[in-house]
Amino acid sequence: MLPNRIITENKDIFNFIKKLKIDIHLTKIQNLYLALFIMCMVISGSCNKIINISNMYFVNRHKTSIGKFLSKSKFNTDKILNLYQKFIRNTILSISLATKNPIEVIIDDTVLGKTKPSSKAKNPSEKCGYHQKKRVYGYQIVIVLLKCGSIELPYLIKIYDKSKMSKIQMALEVISSLPKPLYKGFVLADSWYSSESVIKASEKAGYIYVGAIKVNRILYPENHRQGVPISFLAKDLNKDQFDLVTVKKSKYYIYRYVGKINGFNNVVILLSYPEDKFGKEKSLKAFISTEISMNTIDTLNVYSKRWTIEVFIRTNKMIFNLKGIQVRSYASMEKFLLIQMISYTYVASRNVNYDFLKSLKEVRKNKDKALIHHIYFLIKDEKKTLAEVENIVLKAC
Repeated sequence: MLPNRIITENKDIFNFIKKLKIDIHLTKIQNLYLALFIMCMVISGSCNKIINISNMYFVNRHKTSIGKFLSKSKFNTDKILNLYQKFIRNTILSISLATKNPIEVIIDDTVLGKTKPSSKAKNPSEKCGYHQKKRVYGYQIVIVLLKCGSIELPYLIKIYDKSKMSKIQMALEVISSLPKPLYKGFVLADSWYSSESVIKASEKAGYIYVGAIKVNRILYPENHRQGVPISFLAKDLNKDQFDLVTVKKSKYYIYRYVGKINGFNNVVILLSYPEDKFGKEKSLKAFISTEISMNTIDTLNVYSKRWTIEVFIRTNKMIFNLKGIQVRSYASMEKFLLIQMISYTYVASRNVNYDFLKSLKEVRKNKDKALIHHIYFLIKDEKKTLAEVENIVLKAC
């Protein structure tokens, strides 16, 4: 038996795998290993090291065998990702239909830092490099969340591989796969993704684009003969031309520009200074919206929802210890991130409100009950001796 009784008796994970319809693309052994990884991630979050999995009390396989599932087991990750994303789209659409809330698509990226290998290292981690202006070494990961009301689910967690496509191309691919919003829909992103192609792709998909924008972008104000950068326009404005507004208990001076930028004839650009840093060049921020009928405060409130993804990234790094992942091959890392995403959604879906943290707390609280069930079946079905059971309990503790 591969993973023993505690896995085969836990129908919830296998039912969720079937619900995603990914089981048809996996062999029986692969399904068992997938369930094993999900179980380990859910109850301990310690799958960043293969040896941590093999040391779990309900696992009776060597770490080499478990590692081969990630590095050498052949299954089509693209097909599994497509089926997973279809499930997420249908889930979010049904929530939007029931609540009449808009769908928000949040795009961002992060770096999973790793220790830089020495020049003599024979097998350094594939696709690792320096990011964030050569300050951080590791994997760069693109993350996309689909959000409706208070419910948020990961739609994509994938390594950015610049040899295959740019981050902008990855964003375009994601946007092209999105469901048409039943009510309103928003694509939210930072300035890196606020390119002409991403904004137009969002509009084509039926979404309003609201994002940060770099202050060197060119505007065409009526009182200027030619285009000027946002930063130049900000210096040319008086303080009384700004409105002091409150967004989430913080106050900002905001100037609203409606007009042309390169690639668009009519968009909203908001120039923003914190109340106590008005006029300071480094404090200037700018935001773009393709919905000119939306007022300034509503636009900023919509953009503030982008912070959800920062919380999501931090939560995942802490709970699943993503920074400590010890796999070297790109294929292993790709599978690991896919499994982690499925694990997150499995846990969230166990709660009626898709509250991941609340559901995780409940699952981990019940792990002692799972241990008792495990011991019961060891004695009843596998005729384990008292000494063998004692060793398993000590391992669990």
